[in-house]
Amino acid sequence: MIMLKPLKLNLKSIGTCCGLFAALFFVYFILGLSGYGTDNDTYLMVRTGRKIILESIYEYSRPPSYFLPELIIGGTSLFGGHILSNLISAILGIASLYLFFCLIKKQFGFSRALIITAIIGLNPLYVIASSSSMDYIYSVFFCIIGVTALNKKIYSLAAVAFAFSISSRLSNSLIVGCCYVYFMYEAYRCQGRGAVRRIVVSGCLSCFLCLLLFVPAFVSAGYSFGFMTYFIGDWGWFEHVTRFIYKNIYLFGIVSSCLLAFGVFRRFGDANRTPLSHPVFLACCATIIVHELLFLKIPLEPSYLIPLLFLIIPCFVYYANPNLTLLALLVIATLINGFLADFDILDRHYNKENTEAIGANVGLYVRPGIINADRVQRKSAQEKFFKAYQIYPDH
Repeated sequence: MIMLKPLKLNLKSIGTCCGLFAALFFVYFILGLSGYGTDNDTYLMVRTGRKIILESIYEYSRPPSYFLPELIIGGTSLFGGHILSNLISAILGIASLYLFFCLIKKQFGFSRALIITAIIGLNPLYVIASSSSMDYIYSVFFCIIGVTALNKKIYSLAAVAFAFSISSRLSNSLIVGCCYVYFMYEAYRCQGRGAVRRIVVSGCLSCFLCLLLFVPAFVSAGYSFGFMTYFIGDWGWFEHVTRFIYKNIYLFGIVSSCLLAFGVFRRFGDANRTPLSHPVFLACCATIIVHELLFLKIPLEPSYLIPLLFLIIPCFVYYANPNLTLLALLVIATLINGFLADFDILDRHYNKENTEAIGANVGLYVRPGIINADRVQRKSAQEKFFKAYQIYPDH
């Protein structure tokens, strides 16, 4: 395997590492003080979780149900309002980044691993997920716990963590499946069939626990599988494809997407480029493709792609082997997109309910940074959805 060129930057310092994670946590926590969030699904989960605790009744917030985050978000909102509920998200967001940093540090080295982690942690969609009461960060956290547990051969913990991840977001089940397939392959290649059996048992246990976590939804749906569905607009193939392309670009922003493309194409014709045969790289690419195919079928929210941040950025750095200048530009572009200016190629038009884009004008539009735009809308969103869903205001 070809080693990546070392960066001419001394980041090998516990202080630098702690400073990054402390700064990110501070950002997540401060943003979380503004309100639960702007996603209407957040308030459906608040209502569902409170109803579980106060009335011992479970009615899933929306199909196919999100039992674990519904319970935690609703419960914490009762005792600490949006501050406590969002604090949990901030803790999960930082813990996910730290565990991920530990996973990739050996492969990439301290400096590159820290920069990769910073790019992910500063991504606007990740920042919003880690500072609001939504289920995305729950699934990411438990998935990374599961990967860490498999890596350390703690198979029972992996089973529980992956079950929690799928309970938080069923759409991430394919990612979990890809993780198990990769670790089974590695176990067979390096340890033999005995290790493979233990991983298979872990996967079966995870499936069983996952089924148990969906029993409340099964009961709520009248002892049927009516909860196993999802909402999507009446779109043709062209609308699916255009939404798919646009929202993949939106995951990073136009400038960052261009920088990523430049880095890849710059290495494409290099005879000495990093080989593509490394098992982890191939497994990550396969997982990206599988999840993207699912998103092509259901191209709703760009936030559905948040788990891919933990795969795309490391794959990019591994393959493109970017220098410090390109990595610094990626960090700067990510910061600008989140806090200063969102450069967009579409001026979207929404339906009366403001829930679905029904048209758009093509051009170059400059809007406030995605994170700042989300922050200023939280208070009005909270008032609107508390009233719409008849939720008692926090006291």
